[in-house]
Amino acid sequence: MRKLLLICLLLALPASVALAGEPKIIEAKILRVHDVDTVLAEVGFKRAQSVRVAGIDGPELKHRRGRWPEQPWARQAAAWARKLLAGRKVRLIVFETDHYGRLVARVQLLDGTDYGAEAVRLGHAWAFTRYQKIPLYVDLAAYAKLRRRGLWAAPHPVRPGAWRHGAWRRVK
Repeated sequence: MRKLLLICLLLALPASVALAGEPKIIEAKILRVHDVDTVLAEVGFKRAQSVRVAGIDGPELKHRRGRWPEQPWARQAAAWARKLLAGRKVRLIVFETDHYGRLVARVQLLDGTDYGAEAVRLGHAWAFTRYQKIPLYVDLAAYAKLRRRGLWAAPHPVRPGAWRHGAWRRVK
């Protein structure tokens, strides 16, 4: 009997591993918007969870310990995100949990609007291609850049990663 159970479990293993790689869809309520690419959401029963919006990288707000100053367009992008998301119910399409314990997820409004796509299209964020490349976001970033929307209106926009690593010292 134990051998039969073991064989059944081993045969079922590949199917469960395949399912583990699928994104998980969670309904949530946005409790707080930190900036354009990080929010705090209520998932499950009164459980607050930090969420990193997949596929976008937004301009940096001033670091709380003074490691970098506020990046151009950060305040406008964060204000837009708060206006759009604060207090709203959304769908989170969760891909993984990052090394900071945040859910990495695409955020979808209940009307079907892809929040990340809108952020990039309006020039509030870059398409973030380091970990996951979403082709639509890359195309929308090119569109926003061409139209000089949002952060692309600046003469030399600096990617947030470069900003965090000291590029702000060279910006005039």
